[in-house]
Amino acid sequence: MTFSTIPEAEGQLKSIEAGNPIVLHCELSNPTAQVCWYKDGKQLHPQAGLEIQSVDSVRRLIIESASFFHSGVYSCDTADDVITFKVDVEAPPVKFSDVPEAQRHKCVKQGCPIILQCEISDSAAKVWWYKDGMQLHQKLGLDIQSDGNIRKLTVQSAEISHSGVYSCGAVDDAIAFKVDVQGDLKLRPANLSINQ
Repeated sequence: MTFSTIPEAEGQLKSIEAGNPIVLHCELSNPTAQVCWYKDGKQLHPQAGLEIQSVDSVRRLIIESASFFHSGVYSCDTADDVITFKVDVEAPPVKFSDVPEAQRHKCVKQGCPIILQCEISDSAAKVWWYKDGMQLHQKLGLDIQSDGNIRKLTVQSAEISHSGVYSCGAVDDAIAFKVDVQGDLKLRPANLSINQ
């Protein structure tokens, strides 16, 4: 009993994004042949979230929702042939949630705090903050915080020089904020002359 050739598009190397289904299949030359599925040498059996199908000459292994522990080498074995698949479960790309325009364009009075905040899809993701393309680092008066999925940049006391374009970037995505710091306008009394 042998496996029919699998088109290269169906290949034996699969990269799957976490949360998506894993579907492995092979086609047999004899539709009545029995197969066994293995992962890293351990035999697999149908269970919640894992289905083994046999339709005509096609044998399928379906995992409903991929997790990182599903990465490994899978094999479909018959009495005298074997076909293997390497499965690599990858993290989904890190994305920022949409931030309303009003929160992405800030007008702040001099001396007041600037608070920029965004939400990211992966709470463990590392982000970097930039101002006008230059990376920012935490220092006195500049706080960079991470709380769950929330990332926050706080400038304690805004100066005119803090005006600019700020961005929060991750490996796969970035979000930008425009900040305008308005100085105190001190009005001088005009010299008034009253002619009578």
